Amino acid sequence: MKARYLCKSLSRLANGINGRILVLTGARQIGKTTIAKHLFPDYEYLSIEDPVLSQTLSAMTANQWKTVYPQAILDEAQNTTQEQMKMFLTRIGNGSKAVVNGDITQ
Repeated sequence: MKARYLCKSLSRLANGINGRILVLTGARQIGKTTIAKHLFPDYEYLSIEDPVLSQTLSAMTANQWKTVYPQAILDEAQNTTQEQMKMFLTRIGNGSKAVVNGDITQ
């Protein structure tokens, strides 16, 4: 029951006019990634911990990002450096949407 209510609430937020980024935070292993993948099956799943993605992202412009990743889930965001997070956030251009998962207590 709670899971269904949570999914409905998150879906309304994500599809609303409030913005392009949805941030999911919480303790470890409570299902943030599972919820994000369930709610947004068409979104590309990304982890900046992947060295290839990190290198590719640093070379992309916002327009390139929009073409390659118009909708993305960034997982384990608490493990990003400030530079990596800034790089990710500045690449999200008009028309792009992102879900950011992480544990802010780490």
